[in-house]
Amino acid sequence: MQIDLVIPWVDGDDSAHRRKRQKWAALEGIKDTEARYRNNDELRFLLRSVEQYWPFEGTIFIVTDSQKPSWLNLNHSRIKLVDHKDFIPEQYLPTFNPKAIDANLHRIPGLGERYVVMNDDMFFSRPVEWTDLFDGGCTFRMTHDSLPDEDSAEL
Repeated sequence: MQIDLVIPWVDGDDSAHRRKRQKWAALEGIKDTEARYRNNDELRFLLRSVEQYWPFEGTIFIVTDSQKPSWLNLNHSRIKLVDHKDFIPEQYLPTFNPKAIDANLHRIPGLGERYVVMNDDMFFSRPVEWTDLFDGGCTFRMTHDSLPDEDSAEL
């Protein structure tokens, strides 16, 4: 079964990206906060969890704004780095708005019919099953186990 993963990513430590973001925030009168763009290598840990627990064939699309993780192997057969300009119409660029980026993800060239979008700070902690993602057909759903109550002996 092919299910692609789409992972929007930004390196907030990139000084060129920071200057670009701050310039546009000032022009648009938008408050820009560094905390939203902090890079703690979450992408590396997400990809490790995908390797261990994601059983589906498919491409892993890492969506970015002219950036590339220095450690990322772009020769990996399943990983494709996608720039905003590759799928967002030019008149809407640059954009730093995650909602605008998400609204255009379906335009990514080569994206399969079935895909899951994940933030880079989300990880898999056990094997993923088809039924974790879809409810028998093609309706997407996501489930999770509840945390135990503080009074529970399971702690």
